[in-house]
Amino acid sequence: MRPVIVERLPGLASLATAQSMEAFRAQFIEPENLAMMSESIRFYERFGDETGLQDCDIGMRQQGYLFLTTQEDGPERFRGRVAAQQALGLGDVEYLDGGEARRRFPFVSGPVTAATWRAKDGWLSAHEAAYGFATASGAIQATGVTVTGFRRDAERVRSGAGRGAVFRKASRAARRRSAAHQSTPAPGDHRRASADSARRADDDRPGHGCALAARERRRGAGVGADARATAGGSGSAWPGRSRKTRCILAQGSTR
Repeated sequence: MRPVIVERLPGLASLATAQSMEAFRAQFIEPENLAMMSESIRFYERFGDETGLQDCDIGMRQQGYLFLTTQEDGPERFRGRVAAQQALGLGDVEYLDGGEARRRFPFVSGPVTAATWRAKDGWLSAHEAAYGFATASGAIQATGVTVTGFRRDAERVRSGAGRGAVFRKASRAARRRSAAHQSTPAPGDHRRASADSARRADDDRPGHGCALAARERRRGAGVGADARATAGGSGSAWPGRSRKTRCILAQGSTR
């Protein structure tokens, strides 16, 4: 028995996956989130071994996740957060006072009063990971297809000529509408799989799906370049939960 992945759109991972910031962090205060993300990060660190796709590059970059605050009570809150995270088993998260944060990360401004830092947080390419999972599953990838029903024989759904699931290829007009939908520019958009190249992903050679995604990524712009550091001691920020707390994906000194 072989599974089948059926996708109505012309390619896999072209909706929410394509809109993802693709960042990951273990710095959570909820025990469930911290445990879930810690396990997930360990899995992605061993993605090739876990999936059997040793040549699949999911673009994992562990260059660190930095939280900053300018609030007066920031040091007390951040110290408490780090202590709680360490008590839950996240031993490599660090508390930095404002001076230490500015020393290790020269782009940090004067008003910052405290920071937390974990060097093994970072980002990966969700698109390559999605195609890697699909390829590793050994499933037939049927894109641009809609399931319209199932044919039953007594109490069983059977496969074979004239039996099993009933597939309908999307009409040419529907495919054009879907492709147009996927190509509509959006803020922070970094979709990489074109409709034509995504349809070729049903080639089930080992690692082919991930290799396809990697080719499409190289053809496109950098993933989330506006929010990621590209050199030591540099980075960009976006607002966190608090108006005066910011989180940064950054590369800098670990000590």
